[in-house]
Order: sequence, then structure tokens, then C-alpha cells
Amino acid sequence: MQKKTASNWKTKTTLRQRQAKIILVVKNRPGKTTAFITDSFEILSLEELFKYVRKGLLQGLHLVETSDGTHVRSDRNLSTFDNLSSLLVPAGSLSKRLTNASFKDKAVYNFIKARGRFLELEFSKDELIYIDRTAYISKDEVSQRFMPITSEIKRAAKQQNIESSLLAAILVDELAESGPDDLFDLLGYLGVNTTVGLAQVKLTTARLLIKNGYYQASSTITDQKLYGLLTDDHEAVKFAAAYIRFTIDHRTRRKLGLTPEHIATAYSRGFNHSEVSARGTTIIKVFVPVAKELLNL
Repeated sequence: MQKKTASNWKTKTTLRQRQAKIILVVKNRPGKTTAFITDSFEILSLEELFKYVRKGLLQGLHLVETSDGTHVRSDRNLSTFDNLSSLLVPAGSLSKRLTNASFKDKAVYNFIKARGRFLELEFSKDELIYIDRTAYISKDEVSQRFMPITSEIKRAAKQQNIESSLLAAILVDELAESGPDDLFDLLGYLGVNTTVGLAQVKLTTARLLIKNGYYQASSTITDQKLYGLLTDDHEAVKFAAAYIRFTIDHRTRRKLGLTPEHIATAYSRGFNHSEVSARGTTIIKVFVPVAKELLNL
């Protein structure tokens, strides 16, 4: 599988066109930086960061040579929040903030706001989908990503006996919440234990669905092959439908809430989650109509 880097992630603005700024640093584990994200939402490895700093393409950064190697440092005149150390977020915090509206992290919050402002520079407001007055995704991106798999959405929904509009709405929500150009896919490829693919399903969740017969695959499938399935949009739709069906069956046995809002909440918060979240309500009130309109469901 090809490693996703700044050169092959889709962006409308590139570092070569202007001097960019790092707005978020995502770390996997102590001592290991996973990714640097710019205000044009390119995702850079450490090696790529060195390359662009050397070329003077990043604001407020310089290289320092020491006895133990080359290091990137923030310029001394930067404000506290612009300092690289202040922009650092563990991968787990990024995942929680993007999938749980109640989780608070200042750096990630500012990243989400910056992403919204960036989208508003690229699109008119009527071309964007908003959550709590913040732009999350363009309608055009939703259409382009979903039109090739609309038939698969209808087929998977029918097979699992669920509403196609609910399945599509949950997938649109996952796409909107998952960050620029499937950030979680990159983190997953680099070894972060996070959700991946259009359906934003973890490897452990996928194995649970396979074990219980909701998705047909060998129980001995390797992580690499399973990752490949999860990052294929057609298979991701099947996993999402399978998880929704699994959630409904489980909640029926446990006598937990079964309204569309409950199921939408449980998709991201866990199948045992009892209360309806703001995100679950948004999926039903915002994304179900969007799915019906854009995908003719």
C-alpha cells in the first residue's frame, strides 16, 4: 500500500503556492510524532517537514543542528499558542474530539475552527454543510464520494434490513467528522489504533462483526487485509450496515433505546450507550435530509 504523504493527499492549496503554517501536530506515542498538519490541510511526515522548512515554505519554523541530529524549532517571536509544543495533540485526543462533541481539547478545537474557515474560503456557504455554525464539509465532496457507492448503500441496507437514509446519513457524518482527506486513514496506516475508512470502523470492531456473522470474511484474516477492506468504500459501506444491524440486535436484547437518534448515537459512542447525544440528533436532523437530497434515497 502506498504511504499517504503531502504529495498524494488531495488539497486545493499546496505548500509550493504560498508559505503555510502548522496548525496541529499529532503524536502517536511518547517520542514519536505522527503527522504535522498545515493550514492548507496538507499532512506532512517529519521528513517532509524538514524538507519544507529548509525551503522556507513554513512560517515560524527553523532547523537546529545538534550533536544528536537535526531538529525543528519554533521561532522565538511566536506567540505561545503558535509554538509547536502548544499545537501537540495525542492521536487519541484527536480521535475523541472528532467523534465526541463533549470532549474538549483547545488545540483540536482550534484545528476544527481553522478547517471550517478554510472551507469557507473555498466554497460559498450554501455549498457547505454546517454543524453548530462551523463548516465541516462541502456538499460537492459528499456527492463525489457517495455517488459511486449509492447502489452499494441501498443494497447493504436492504441486506441488513435497515433504512438506507440512516446508513447514508451516518456515513456522511463520519466523513464530515473525520478531518481533512481521511486523516484517520493516514494515522491508521502509521499504526495508530483508531477508526479508518469511510465508515470509521476499528479493526477490533470489524473482527467482532466477522466473529458474529454480520460480515462475511475469514476469522483468520490478517490485519493488513482487513485494513484494506475497511479503506475500500464499497466494503466500508457493508461494515457500516453490519455494525448498525449488530447494534440494533444487541440493543433489542438489552432493551435499550431504538429510535433513529439512539442508533445514530450508538454508532460512534458504542452500542451500549444509553443516552442520545447531540451528534446523534444532528445525524437525524441534518444528515438524513442531506443524504436524501444528494443521493436520491
